[in-house]
Amino acid sequence: LSGFDGVQAFPEGLGNLTSLRTLNLSGFNGVQVFPKGLENLTSLWTLNLSGFNRLQAFPEGLRSLNSLGRFNLLGFDRVQAFVKGLGNLTSLGTLNLS
Repeated sequence: LSGFDGVQAFPEGLGNLTSLRTLNLSGFNGVQVFPKGLENLTSLWTLNLSGFNRLQAFPEGLRSLNSLGRFNLLGFDRVQAFVKGLGNLTSLGTLNLS
């Protein structure tokens, strides 16, 4: 999903996609908070997040994504707190912070 500048919240139910392997979210400039349920995406291998210009903090639930192998975070200029428990991502092979 990309290029939704005017959207201020993610659709409900994103966390119900428990078999999802790759999630690309970019260009959600109006979003300030990640959706609840992101921690339910336990099959997720690749997570690409970019262009969340108004985001203030990452969700705590990201530390539950034990299958995550690639994590790309691009352009998070205003984030004040990084994910606590990032060390719990034991399958993480690639972490890109730009």
